[in-house]
Amino acid sequence: MPIELHTIQTSGKKEVPSGTVIGIRRGRLPATVNVHVQLPGQRRHSEFENLPIVDGIVQLPVKLVFFSYAREDRAAVQELADRLWQDGFLTWLDVKELLPGDDWRTRIEAAVERSDHVLVFLSETRTKKAGYVQRELRYALEQQQLRPLGARFIIPIRLDPCDPPRELRHIQWLDRWEEGAYDRLKNALSD
Repeated sequence: MPIELHTIQTSGKKEVPSGTVIGIRRGRLPATVNVHVQLPGQRRHSEFENLPIVDGIVQLPVKLVFFSYAREDRAAVQELADRLWQDGFLTWLDVKELLPGDDWRTRIEAAVERSDHVLVFLSETRTKKAGYVQRELRYALEQQQLRPLGARFIIPIRLDPCDPPRELRHIQWLDRWEEGAYDRLKNALSD
């Protein structure tokens, strides 16, 4: 008996950007499909093989990554966000997602809640800065408490040799300048 496919959605029902191209073909295993996804502006697509069709729905295992940073570090953060986007990750960066008139606090909190991972960028500037950037970190730490014990949710990334805040010292961080740092980050996000 044929299995019907009615809906494709991301795991966690994340928003898929307008202009995303999705291609589907029959999987090798029964009741599965192979799906390729190309986000707007990507040079190549991501391929997901043998995704099960359950009750007419296929869940795409696309990850949403939230970026928490100090405005002074925007250039380095934007470069990494663009690179992850090209590699098939949905990225949430305030300068891209917030529009004039948005209730930015509500939008940021909702994005942290929906995210699979929160990248917390650390620098001398951020660790000494007061304001919403500190509140954003506290909110991400609260959200981590709602996830399974040991789940990789917050990933601290040092942009320069600074001391991480006390609340993050128990979480393994990544030094952006080290050789192979990007590949290590992709591995952490893909698990």
